[in-house]
Amino acid sequence: MAKKQSATEKKLKPAAKSTAKPVKKAAAKQPAAAPQSLFNDAADEPKPAKPAAKKSPAAAAPARPLTVEEIGHAAGEVWGALSAGNGGVSLAALKKSVAAPADLVLLALGWLAREDKIDINASAKTPTISLKQ
Repeated sequence: MAKKQSATEKKLKPAAKSTAKPVKKAAAKQPAAAPQSLFNDAADEPKPAKPAAKKSPAAAAPARPLTVEEIGHAAGEVWGALSAGNGGVSLAALKKSVAAPADLVLLALGWLAREDKIDINASAKTPTISLKQ
């Protein structure tokens, strides 16, 4: 005996085929980073992987400590560069004229400033350094 369809089943029509393309499932989702607050430190969060940086030959060598003698010699070179210039010399020009690394030039300037041998004119857009008269 054939099964009779109910009134609600008669009204339902089979679903028409959809012309929309199927949605691709996303690749493995990464969890969202927790918002920064007072209660979670940056140390609690996983650190993102950093790409390996290329090392220069100078960076590969371990840093050696600077000695007082080296800073004193650099201070002499800075003194000579300042005495050759008329008026003030910018810091960039001083770094170029002295045959020493930039950090050593800055240490030498600190040495000369501590001995009250230089004037620093910071009133202009570019500060200049000169010997005291």
